[in-house]
Amino acid sequence: MPSRYCTVAKVAVVGQSPVLLPTSGVDKPEISPTVMDKWQSLTNVVAKATGAAAGLVMRLHPEDIEVCIASTGPDNPYKPGERERLGLGLYCETVLGTRNVLNIPDAAADPQWRDNPDVPRGMVAYLGMPIKWPDGELFGTICVLDRNKREFSPQNIDLLAHLRMALESDLHQLSERHRLARENREKDLALREAHHRIKNHLHMLAGIIQMKALEPLPEQAGVNRLLDDLTARIRAIASLHSLMAETTEDRIELGDLLERIAATIIDALAQRPVKLRLELSPVRVNRRVFFQAGLLVSELVTNALKHAFAETQEPEIAIHLADRDENTFSLVVRDNGCGMPEGFAPGECDSIGMTLISDLPGQMDGSCTFRSDHGAVFEFVLEKRPGEPDPPMVPPESGPPRVP
Repeated sequence: MPSRYCTVAKVAVVGQSPVLLPTSGVDKPEISPTVMDKWQSLTNVVAKATGAAAGLVMRLHPEDIEVCIASTGPDNPYKPGERERLGLGLYCETVLGTRNVLNIPDAAADPQWRDNPDVPRGMVAYLGMPIKWPDGELFGTICVLDRNKREFSPQNIDLLAHLRMALESDLHQLSERHRLARENREKDLALREAHHRIKNHLHMLAGIIQMKALEPLPEQAGVNRLLDDLTARIRAIASLHSLMAETTEDRIELGDLLERIAATIIDALAQRPVKLRLELSPVRVNRRVFFQAGLLVSELVTNALKHAFAETQEPEIAIHLADRDENTFSLVVRDNGCGMPEGFAPGECDSIGMTLISDLPGQMDGSCTFRSDHGAVFEFVLEKRPGEPDPPMVPPESGPPRVP
């Protein structure tokens, strides 16, 4: 999966306009000491094999470029950890900005390159090429530099290309290990969250049973209705967990859940036919909202079936789901029953169901309004991803942007 980016680096490309490069990917692994040791050995080999004074692996940062690995020869003036700010026209900036190989025989004699910051260090010959992460983001460069003017041979270029392949292979392996470790952490977190939700749901059911146990013992018909009520709630919660288990995505389509929950409750509790009218626009939410919105609809449909339709000839429950903007959505549940008594407030009712309806919107960074309008109407405005930060900037897909 491509990583998202939070910053860009502005590099100076000789003979061209500056280029903005996405950098500091939010999901990049650390380079392990073992890999760094391997890269050190390879860089020493390529410097010796090409006869260059210096072999370097450079790493791109938002504001500068860092010497990640430096060959250990006595004539190498560069040290690991050194940084040079971007925008000075460094050799490596042009490699990064063009994403191509750069071969300079004699920078001191070239008007385009004689003011390069590496020339005062005596490094007039340069050969470099870009190194990329598996997702295409630039890691940096691999390069060799020399004090003597020379054009690096095709064999030198081929050797450097093979070294780059080895480095990019290591970056691929590091990224895969990092991805697997992240997925394992996410699965572990999801499992802990699932256990927590199941525990809360069981506590809710236990609370309902305890409340019913305090009421006078009903006749057999009342016992049957109580069992039907508890069965419907258990089925609704089972539907929540079943739908959650059907997807591994972080964002889940909410409409499918609401339709299944409402149909399950009506099938279990309705004493006569009840029409279910659905207007469900596509809305994708995170797992937390998925569960809580499902509980809201479950409680509202249950409440309507139990209390709203005693004098209604053709009972109907309507659910309207709509996208409002990037961060919020609206959910409306209404019936055509007897409406609400004067002064009704869900939070003041001696009912676990009404308490949930009152409390859940606040837990979802949302709001709830209710009224009587030819029946009971509950309107919610809810966050799709409460508590999550805004996504970082994503770079354009078609190449690096140019800066005038």
